Amino acid sequence: MGAVFDVFQVIGKVLSEAKNDALIVDAYMGPVVLTDFAPLAPEKVAIRLLTDSYYTKPETLKPAAARWVQQYRDIRPLETRLTAPRVLHDRLIIIDGAQVWSLTQSLKNFADRSPASVLRVEDDVATQKIYAYEQLWANAHAL
Repeated sequence: MGAVFDVFQVIGKVLSEAKNDALIVDAYMGPVVLTDFAPLAPEKVAIRLLTDSYYTKPETLKPAAARWVQQYRDIRPLETRLTAPRVLHDRLIIIDGAQVWSLTQSLKNFADRSPASVLRVEDDVATQKIYAYEQLWANAHAL
């Protein structure tokens, strides 16, 4: 197996570093991002989920996001947006618009069947990715 608990711990450590905002980018986003990973971010940190309208199933993600908002409101703010079809390629976590972490698999089934990695993106590339994904976020529509 792919060390699913180890990955859970690593992503938890990444999300725990957030002070204001965590942007999670994953074309194949599913409710597991809310059940397993988003709660690992500190309270008051805004969670933004950016996913692809082609690959994500809104019928599973939308109810989970609605329940999250209903329960947590301002304690754990959440916003979910969909990009145009087939726009997303990377799987990333961007912390406070400053740190970028690349994920080698989708969070939907991260490390379920094979080893997965969470890698820090170097500063020059991180700056480019932050800019690109903030533009995608600005142009995406609400789930």
